[in-house]
Amino acid sequence: MSHTEYFKRVPCIPKSKLTEMREGLLVISGCEKGEFFEAVLNKTVEEAEEVAGFYDILEIQPLTMYMHLVDKGLVGSAEAVKTAIRKVVEIGFKLGKPVIATGNVHYLEPRDKIFRDITIHGITGFSPLKDIRKPDAHFRTTEEMLEEFEFLGKDKAYEVVVTNTANLADSFEELELFPDKLFTPIIDGADDEIRSTCYNTARSMYGEDLPEVVVKRLEKNSNRLSNTGSRPTI
Repeated sequence: MSHTEYFKRVPCIPKSKLTEMREGLLVISGCEKGEFFEAVLNKTVEEAEEVAGFYDILEIQPLTMYMHLVDKGLVGSAEAVKTAIRKVVEIGFKLGKPVIATGNVHYLEPRDKIFRDITIHGITGFSPLKDIRKPDAHFRTTEEMLEEFEFLGKDKAYEVVVTNTANLADSFEELELFPDKLFTPIIDGADDEIRSTCYNTARSMYGEDLPEVVVKRLEKNSNRLSNTGSRPTI
């Protein structure tokens, strides 16, 4: 639906539709562009709590991800960003919603940042990322993430970086996105024809009295043919 019915330059989904089809989903509050973080920055605590009520999990990111807000004058200072992050943690505690620290990873190594910059500036038309200081969005280790959030205190940093993210990962149900078997066409008589062809080919190579090892291989592939529909190999 987000890629067809509600696509607006990017995939979108109305909150009403998300609510309607919410069963089995976990909804996370998102980055600084999300309504919850904007409410934390610009509205009262009570209003931010009301917005947070919609989400299952609240998200915070390393300080660098928010620094463009300071550059644009939308937030007064880095310390003000830290205050907002602390407020998210407090709201999560009050409402009983886990707070997770995510890296907002866009590339693996710090040196790879240049490739994202090239991609952003190569975009035709408007991009909100073109005129701001680009955040360091590389993959951070656990130790690096703990350093990013040490201003929350050692215990709280460990909770948002390690404990809550591990608990979240453990709560996911595993879904198979791709089948693990072949979907080859089923043709009447094909199994018998392939089996006969294989045995005839083997006899032409080894004689009428086939060696035991050859028979075992033929039977093994014959069973594989029956189970998967794939063509046996001699």
